[in-house]
Amino acid sequence: MTEPLRRIAEAVADATEDEVAAVLGSLGSVQTRQAAREAPRTPLPAAGAHAGIQSEVDWV
Repeated sequence: MTEPLRRIAEAVADATEDEVAAVLGSLGSVQTRQAAREAPRTPLPAAGAHAGIQSEVDWV
């Protein structure tokens, strides 16, 4: 990590996320939060629609 970046990290270490956003915004850094996009899902076949389909889940 470069020295200027290290100093910034130390300066905002105890700040809240809103405080950090305000400081960075005042320095010209503009980034808006993006809402999480829901990924398209492939529809599952109806139960019993295809007897040849087998589904297994491995829990790790």
